[in-house]
Amino acid sequence: MIEITNARVREIMLEAGENKIKFDRTYLGFEVKNTSGADVIMSLIPGRVAGDDGVVTIPNGESYNYLHLEHRDTFYLTGSGSVTVAGTSAPGSNFNSSQKGGETVDINPTSISENHNNIFRGDDLFAKGYTIDDICAMISDGSFSDIYIGDYFTLSGSIENVPCFVEQIGDDGTKSLVESTQTVNYNTKFHIAGLDIYLNTGDTAFTQHHAVIVPDGIIGNNRMNGTNTTNGGYVGSFMFTSVLPVYNTHFDVKLNNHLLSHREILSNNVTGNQASGWAWANVKINLMSEPEVYGSNLWGNKYDAGVNYRQFPLFRIASKYICNRNWYWLNTIAGGSDFTAMTSNGNATRNGAGVALAVRPCFCIG
Repeated sequence: MIEITNARVREIMLEAGENKIKFDRTYLGFEVKNTSGADVIMSLIPGRVAGDDGVVTIPNGESYNYLHLEHRDTFYLTGSGSVTVAGTSAPGSNFNSSQKGGETVDINPTSISENHNNIFRGDDLFAKGYTIDDICAMISDGSFSDIYIGDYFTLSGSIENVPCFVEQIGDDGTKSLVESTQTVNYNTKFHIAGLDIYLNTGDTAFTQHHAVIVPDGIIGNNRMNGTNTTNGGYVGSFMFTSVLPVYNTHFDVKLNNHLLSHREILSNNVTGNQASGWAWANVKINLMSEPEVYGSNLWGNKYDAGVNYRQFPLFRIASKYICNRNWYWLNTIAGGSDFTAMTSNGNATRNGAGVALAVRPCFCIG
């Protein structure tokens, strides 16, 4: 048996006769490039010969992508000599064509992410036997081998010491907001919302293959600021400076250190009713932008979009996931005292920064 670990594509040497090829994870297809000097027989079942049902003969110098659409880690090759094998979950060749100066073999993760960004599946990845480490391995190597839009994993937990503002009533009956902390409990599905959405963006290029994750439900409730103000823009808000960093720490641990950091350019100044400046910032857990949810700015402008101008494929393909029957914050400035939000009824709106709404963040793993 030839075992292939920590790789999706590898050149191997076949021994004369039938060879069992086993990967360390499952794929929806296998591709073989034959450079052995003679025909190679390919099958998903051992003991098969040329001419049997489901058996493919691959001539020397040619490739064949056996897209069986089952979750398999093993197939069989009969022949001898050098071949290159690849696990795949997409049609088309994983190998570059011959170029002057010699043969080259490569994988093309960009085309794979583009293909998988257009396929909604909605599978429970934990129920398929994967762990967070398994899921992130399929993402970080650029294969996205069993990762599709809408796929999910379910997490539950408690985030302690989350900064918040609570309403306090004085002896004279006057209401005021006082800074405090709270424990946020959650139990929800976390969906694959997009693949390599931010690849190569940022003042420092984000080069890690990644999946954008969006929870089905909410991760607590909080205020953008302690008063109805947007001074300092989004990066100056209480939400960004005080609340989300606590979420970062929690999910770093919850996701076995697979939470990725990247650079986004976010609003840092407001003039009149609009954002009027921006600055680069490190981001892990973040609120979504209007374009990422709706596909365009509705209340905001260019300073609110930055690198967050692409609608997440989850919402483009399956818009029912936009509204989760909660009022939740987005990161866009809508006026001198308002940030944007999605209502429980599904309409795009705005609300005073000092109001407590749901937190439905996004983040990248890989």
